[in-house]
Amino acid sequence: MPSPLGMDFNPALLLQQHQFAAAAAEEADVFGFLVKAPLKLEAQSIYIKHPQLQQQQQQQQQQQQQRQRQQRGQKQQQQQGEQQQQQQEEQGKGWRG
Repeated sequence: MPSPLGMDFNPALLLQQHQFAAAAAEEADVFGFLVKAPLKLEAQSIYIKHPQLQQQQQQQQQQQQQRQRQQRGQKQQQQQGEQQQQQQEEQGKGWRG
């Protein structure tokens, strides 16, 4: 028997249409990309680097690596100096004792 509205009522079809509508509402077109919403605009999420900014970042990374190498070298020198001092003290004790 047909429905009084003249349309077939199919709850599964309504649910499916609702799901499609919900999925479409969750997606946004950002710069030609389909992105799931809510879109979090963070520095790393969608980030197009300008060549000059990229060069600056590389230079900063290189400088940081150089500083780290220098710090490691200073620590090694300090440790070697302490070891030499301990050895000299131990040798001095041996002669005195």
